[in-house]
Amino acid sequence: MALTPLTVPVGEEFVKTTGKFPAFTGFTAYDDVRVIAEAMMRAGSTDADKVVAEMEKTDMVGTLGQYAFYGRSDTFTHAMRYGPKYVTGIFMQWQDGKQVCIWPRDKCPAPLKFPSFVKLPEQAAAK
Repeated sequence: MALTPLTVPVGEEFVKTTGKFPAFTGFTAYDDVRVIAEAMMRAGSTDADKVVAEMEKTDMVGTLGQYAFYGRSDTFTHAMRYGPKYVTGIFMQWQDGKQVCIWPRDKCPAPLKFPSFVKLPEQAAAK
């Protein structure tokens, strides 16, 4: 399942290299290293102030979505931007022995499934 054009190729390369599919944290780690490395390259330095200044300019497609950051004068200083255009997270669930994506709904085909011992409010009211 591709969240961006990078999701599948990065996953496939990980499988080719390790023989295993990456957990969702593998994609996050890949994107995080890219964000920081590219900011360091743009800064031409590892000096924290210079790197942070470049990270504030980040607008990059990663494996999980679009990465951008708020600036030092914003209310959410240096936090990741969030919302429909940006990375919003991903939820996975084990179903029938396989890990499947269940959210965001517009990108993930699998619905959330509850174990049989979980009784949802509408199920409890029906009894």
